[in-house]
Amino acid sequence: MLRLLNVAKSYPSPSTSDEVMVLRDISLSVTSGASLAIVGPSGSGKSTLLNIIGALEKPTSGVVEWEGNDLYRLAEHELASIRNQQIGFVFQLHHLLPQLTVLENVLIPTLPLKNAQEAEPRARELLKRVGLDLHLHHRPAQLSGGERQRVAVVRAMINQPKMVLADEPTGSLDHLSAMNLADILLGLNEAENVTLIVVTHSLDLAKKLKTVYALDYGQLKKF
Repeated sequence: MLRLLNVAKSYPSPSTSDEVMVLRDISLSVTSGASLAIVGPSGSGKSTLLNIIGALEKPTSGVVEWEGNDLYRLAEHELASIRNQQIGFVFQLHHLLPQLTVLENVLIPTLPLKNAQEAEPRARELLKRVGLDLHLHHRPAQLSGGERQRVAVVRAMINQPKMVLADEPTGSLDHLSAMNLADILLGLNEAENVTLIVVTHSLDLAKKLKTVYALDYGQLKKF
C-alpha cells in the first residue's frame, strides 16, 4: 500500500551554507490495515516523516510509493484528492472550527465531494461509536479536550480513508483520556481495516500498536 525507498530530507542551515539532514535513507513498507507507531525525541523528524507520507511535504531524495504510484510525480490536483479522500489526518491540536457544531465539523472534509449529503448518516454512526452521539449539536467550547480529539478522529475517518496519520494525537490529553483515544483509534483501525500510523512521545500509546519504530539521528529502526 505504502512504500518508502531511501527517503531523505534536508533543509538549508540558517547559520551556514551546509544542509541540515533531518531524515536519512529511510525505507519502509506498510501493508493495508497495519498499525504502527514511530517514536523518537523532539526534533528527530517524526512530524516531517509523517508529512512526507501524507503528501504534504516533498522529500529531498528518495521515492514514496502510494499503491504502486510515485506519489511526488503526481499532479497537484491528484495529490489534493489523495489527501482529501484516501488519507485522514489527526493532529495534536484538534483544529475544530469553533463556530460549527460537532456534526458540522465532522462533515467539512465531505464538502468537495459530490455525495456530501450521503455522508451525514456515516458521521452520526461514527460519532455514536466514539460516544459522542449526545453531543452532535454542541460546539467545541462545550466539549472536554478528549471529546474534541474524538471529534477530530471522526473527521479524519469521514471519507473512509485507506490510511490515517496521527501526529501526537494524545499530546495535549491526560493519561486516561489519552489511552481512551488510543483504544478508539485502534478500534477504528480494526473495524474499518484502515492503516494507522501514529507518531508519538508516549511509549504507552506506541505499545498498543502492532509495530513500533524508533526515529533517531534521522534513521528509522525497529524498536
